[in-house]
Amino acid sequence: MRDGDHVMLNPSDTNVLAWLRHTKDGHAVVVACNFTAQPQSVGFDLRPYGVKGTKPVTLLKSPGEDDPSAFDKIALKPFGVMILAVH
Repeated sequence: MRDGDHVMLNPSDTNVLAWLRHTKDGHAVVVACNFTAQPQSVGFDLRPYGVKGTKPVTLLKSPGEDDPSAFDKIALKPFGVMILAVH
């Protein structure tokens, strides 16, 4: 996660902070953090950032979080965090 471009995915969202790190060789990671006491749902289209993969693979998540099946709907429990690789 230290190499590559850093892109904020939802800068206008005041509840969930999310960003993308991706390298020129195709590796990509999405981080999403819910900073509220309510469940939140977010979705991302990564294609405009040159990311070709569409399948999220969970690298790390808060206890009790469900693994997302796609990037268009990621559910986060209160104060939940997810780190997802892109495949």
